[in-house]
Amino acid sequence: RAKGKKCIFQGNVTLTEIVVESSDFTFVVQNKLTVGNIPDCKGIYISRASKLTIEGPGILDVTATGKCRPGIGGGIGNYPNEATSYGTLIIKSGTVNATGGPYGAGIGGGGDSFKGFIVGDARQNAADGGTVIIQGGIVNAVGKNGAAGIGGGYSKNSRGGGGGKITISGGTVNATAEEGGAAIGGG
Repeated sequence: RAKGKKCIFQGNVTLTEIVVESSDFTFVVQNKLTVGNIPDCKGIYISRASKLTIEGPGILDVTATGKCRPGIGGGIGNYPNEATSYGTLIIKSGTVNATGGPYGAGIGGGGDSFKGFIVGDARQNAADGGTVIIQGGIVNAVGKNGAAGIGGGYSKNSRGGGGGKITISGGTVNATAEEGGAAIGGG
């Protein structure tokens, strides 16, 4: 769990998942940081009141595998003890590759808690995309099973996650949504 202010990743580093619970936190990736890609992982989770800034020049590869989990972001729609949106993500430089788990955005919100899949509340809404600011670098984001590449998660029975607030002022962005979500926007 990340609770400090700045973390510099040098060399090739592999982590299971990262939870950001600080009001303002920066990752500086010097070479390659791989997060996730193991069974039932969150990827990088950003709590509602947090801000995560990612800087290069290195490569950040994040693959969430947990159902309804975004690659980078937060919120599984209406899942107990989870926010339905997340904080702020700022990408300044480097390369960021983010892939959501089933029904989760690559960058943004998680999927819903529909009956029989994950026990949640009666609304069964997916999580919104939070705030995403891309100022530079190369960003490749893939949403799974109807979730957005960058934006909201997917909902089978109710409201898909809203896109949130997405600002792109620089860099190169490649966003893909598999099976029906928006590349950038709502799930």
